[in-house]
Amino acid sequence: MKGFKMVLVMGIILITMLAAIDCQAVDPFENNVGGVNGPNEIYLTVYPIFYSASKLKDNTGDVASNNLGAKLYQASERITYYNKSLFGNTIILTGILPVGKTELSGNSNTGIGDTTFLAGYWLVDDPSSGTYIAAGSYFDFPTGDYNKNRAANMGQNVWKFRPTVGVAKQIGGLDMELTFKYNMYTENKDTGTRAGNEMIVEGYTGYFVRPDLLLGAHLNATFGSDSHVDGEKIASTAVRLYQAGPSIMWISGKFSALVVGLADFDARNTAQGYTAYARLSYKLF
Repeated sequence: MKGFKMVLVMGIILITMLAAIDCQAVDPFENNVGGVNGPNEIYLTVYPIFYSASKLKDNTGDVASNNLGAKLYQASERITYYNKSLFGNTIILTGILPVGKTELSGNSNTGIGDTTFLAGYWLVDDPSSGTYIAAGSYFDFPTGDYNKNRAANMGQNVWKFRPTVGVAKQIGGLDMELTFKYNMYTENKDTGTRAGNEMIVEGYTGYFVRPDLLLGAHLNATFGSDSHVDGEKIASTAVRLYQAGPSIMWISGKFSALVVGLADFDARNTAQGYTAYARLSYKLF
């Protein structure tokens, strides 16, 4: 029975990692809102994304499988509203809906994923010194397609809450941003599993080589706790993962395009692969 539970927990962790790659890592000008100049601004953003992983790592970092067959083809649509007039500093409200196809161990699923909502407020919003500190939370709603008998699922069948603190500092053409998230999962009632909570740290540093072109680098880390099955903690199932890679962003008037490549390394209890995505954003008004 314990072996079955371990397999079940590993499956849930893999599904979680696939569905969680929803372009919510800190990107340039996610925490730095110096570019939001009006009292109210609305942005439409699309995130095309591709994720692939063949390796499954165990709790010691050894390869448990070289034939994982994990892939994600996804486009996330995001509407973001900024308000600078209500409380003086910036407020953000945003909604994200992913649509795509995920594959895992020869199984696949196509449809919508879980919907994300974010509310936040900049405690420090000082363009004159280029200093920004924000606090808020992401909320994930289980709107995605899910079947407990299927390995690959666009939905997770759980609620997620991510209290978040973000900081940014801009010095001339240099933009430095750092985000801390604490990811909390509810129990999947269909399987009795609850993925371990995770501390996520996301860092970005970029430099404007010219006014419309920003080159940068990303470094992310995830530190999880043990998962539970039917209320029982399963030892040595905590996820650990690091990601790093470059990015380039081009800005033209109301439009900006960001392209990012991230490689996983030193994974524990999860897939190890790579991610490529773009952030295509347009200021509606």
